[in-house]
Amino acid sequence: MHSYIVVMIIVCFLWAGFMGAISFMESWLKFRAEGVQLAAGLSIGRLIFRTLNRIEWVYLIILWGGYILAKPSPLPKDALAYFILSLIMLIQTVFLLPAMDKRAAARINGQKVASSIMLHIWYPGLELIKFIVLIYAGISLLGIVK
Repeated sequence: MHSYIVVMIIVCFLWAGFMGAISFMESWLKFRAEGVQLAAGLSIGRLIFRTLNRIEWVYLIILWGGYILAKPSPLPKDALAYFILSLIMLIQTVFLLPAMDKRAAARINGQKVASSIMLHIWYPGLELIKFIVLIYAGISLLGIVK
């Protein structure tokens, strides 16, 4: 087994862990903390999600790099997992995060904003799919380690 497979396994589960801690806990818990005003929570969220997105791109590049190094891949279906991750990352980076960031900035500046229910359905929905794909990819890679 090559060391890059181990790195890929670590990346899959580390990335999933980041998502579990941030997307599924921090994002809504911060608004439940006593004394956290909406503007402060939104400002913190903007910073955290912008940083997480950059880290996720690094993780995605590492996964594709490992996949390319493993050619021919022992698990060709892994390419589908990395493609799905790439597509979700593109949708989030190009469309969803900028829209949510713009909305948060307007709220922080005291402006009224239209409902964002669709953003708040799409983003967590894609996060859930991304999380499942990462767990699948990590388990799939563990199958190589025999």
